Amino acid sequence: MPEFVRILGIDCGTQCLGFGVIDSDGYSHRLVGSGALHPKPTEVLAFRLRTLAASLRQVFIDYAPQVVAVEGVFSKINPRAALQLTHARGVALLLAAEHGVAPVEYAPATVKAMIAGHGRAEKEQVARIVQSLLQIQQPFATGDESDALAIALCYALQQNFARAARQQPRVGEQ
Repeated sequence: MPEFVRILGIDCGTQCLGFGVIDSDGYSHRLVGSGALHPKPTEVLAFRLRTLAASLRQVFIDYAPQVVAVEGVFSKINPRAALQLTHARGVALLLAAEHGVAPVEYAPATVKAMIAGHGRAEKEQVARIVQSLLQIQQPFATGDESDALAIALCYALQQNFARAARQQPRVGEQ
């Protein structure tokens, strides 16, 4: 039977950075913690990044993840927003490396497809499925929080599918 792994999902942003921590063996998943980090929107970018780094560093300390899953940059946003998102991703990737964890990255469509069955799912649909998978009754405070948990679940489910594929007998083997 597979062991539970502690997975930290991060939905990057400079206005709001969502995080979600689950324990999963690929089949069952337990919510450990989640939230959203909100630097002051009036601060210049460098100071918002410093605030995000300090807060996210504490998340790493508090939860000690074994896996870090980060959402990739999506191309359908304006270049300025993409650049700011990339800065926040840099903070998350650096902190993962500082804690000795090589992060995995998922395109937003991949996360949606893994959770909802198709890559164009609406945020609300993904959030409802995340609530169901983790047996959460209350609504999420932000979409960034549910997105971060979806990213963590994406990793867990992908590992489950990969393990199942390795265990399937090949054609002619039986």
